[in-house]
Amino acid sequence: MKEIQLNIPSSWKEITVAKFNELAAISNENPFESTVRILSVLSDTPEEEIRKLSALALENAGMSQKLSFLSKQPVPDIPCEKIKLDGKYYTVCLYPAKWTAGQYLDYTAVLQMPEIKKVAKLIACFTVPEGKEYGKEYDFDEVVDAINDNMPITQALGYANFFALQLKSFAKALRDFSARKKKKSTRRQGNRLKKAQKKAISEASTQSGTPSSSSTR
Repeated sequence: MKEIQLNIPSSWKEITVAKFNELAAISNENPFESTVRILSVLSDTPEEEIRKLSALALENAGMSQKLSFLSKQPVPDIPCEKIKLDGKYYTVCLYPAKWTAGQYLDYTAVLQMPEIKKVAKLIACFTVPEGKEYGKEYDFDEVVDAINDNMPITQALGYANFFALQLKSFAKALRDFSARKKKKSTRRQGNRLKKAQKKAISEASTQSGTPSSSSTR
C-alpha cells in the first residue's frame, strides 16, 4: 500500500464555504466511498490516491480523531464589520439603516434562487471591498468567489444567521410602516369623503330652499 501524508483540517474553522458545500454533497450510502471522498475534499488529494492508502496508515495518522469534528454542527462566529479574505480587506454592512435599496433587493432576489450553494452570494450582498461602494467599481462575482474560497464556514454561518434575523426585522418594520401609511391614507380619504358629503348636503339644502325660476303663484 502506498504511504502518503494527508494534511487534514481538525475543526470547522479550517473549512471554507466551498469545502463545506462539497462535504454537504457527499452521500452516506456507501461508508467507504463517503470516507474516501471526505478525505479527498479535506486534503485536496485525488480520490484515486486516497484509495491507495493502507487502512493502517490512516489509523496511525489519527484520521478518526481528526475527522471527529465532522460529527458536530459548526458553531457560528460573531459577525464583525471588517474582514480579510485572500489578502484583501472588505467592509461588511451590518446595520439595516445603512443598507441601500440595491442591497436589500439583491439579497431578497438571491433568497428566491433554487440554488442551494448560495450562502456566499447572500453574504456578498453586504460585503464590499474596502473603499468601494456597493455595486460600483468592483466585480460582485469576485467577492462571491473570495467568500467561497477563503471564508471559514463558521464565519459565514455567523453572517448568514445575522442577516436572516436582520432581514426578518427589517421586513416587519417595512410592513408596519406600510400599514401605518395605508391607515393614515385611509383616514385622509375618509375625512375628504366626509367633507365632500357635508358640502353636497349643504349645497342641496341651499338649492331646495330657493324657489325655482319656473314656479308661478
